[in-house]
Amino acid sequence: MASNDGIVDSQNSSTQGVVISDPNVHVSLPNLKYGYRKERYQWEELKQIIHEQQDLDKLSRSEKDQREYEVFRHHLKQQYCSIVDYILITKFGFEKAKKDKRWHSVPSLQESKTTRKILVKNDFPYYTAPNIVHYILWKIKEDLTNSEIEQAETELRTSFGAMDVVQWTNPPRLKSLPEIDHAHYLCLMK
Repeated sequence: MASNDGIVDSQNSSTQGVVISDPNVHVSLPNLKYGYRKERYQWEELKQIIHEQQDLDKLSRSEKDQREYEVFRHHLKQQYCSIVDYILITKFGFEKAKKDKRWHSVPSLQESKTTRKILVKNDFPYYTAPNIVHYILWKIKEDLTNSEIEQAETELRTSFGAMDVVQWTNPPRLKSLPEIDHAHYLCLMK
């Protein structure tokens, strides 16, 4: 997306910034209401879950993907003071400094005076068909507005080539990072 509107095009987002020193580390997998996906979600099923059933608990990763995510989180917590610090440094480009042998953002979220938003691919998306891409619109210092959410959806269609988009914002109990407001987009790509 255009940088003059405060949203940065980061289609090639990655989990860089975290060294996975032990990919076989023991991690616990969360118990999910509907379990882990064994088959990839298809577009119509996702639309039904999100818009018709409105049962976001049904969205999940495969067990293998969830394990990779938990291993990543394990290593992230050893290398960063918090997940917020990781997001600020790797997604928003904040400076970093060491504190007790772990990275923290400079400035911190509380010290930051600038409202910014960024649209990036989800590093650990749900278990979807290969033509479905999961993006997240993050915003620091303020909540996302309906206009900003709609603007990102339009940009996903016009600039990123999405044929169809499903958007939602998690309720508080499902927010993985409540300190930074964010919205989810699943995009059916051409």
